[in-house]
Amino acid sequence: MKNNKVSPKAREAFQSFKEEMAKDMEIELRDRDDHITKMVDWNKVNELNHLGRS
Repeated sequence: MKNNKVSPKAREAFQSFKEEMAKDMEIELRDRDDHITKMVDWNKVNELNHLGRS
């Protein structure tokens, strides 16, 4: 249900708010992916070290 009584300034402010949220989420997701990648790499290093010792 769309309310057309919302002022253009409020609509514009909400739009910019949504864009900022999207940017923040994108950065957060990128950081999370990077963190997961580092964890996977670290696990590979641990496996290789373990294999080298046995």
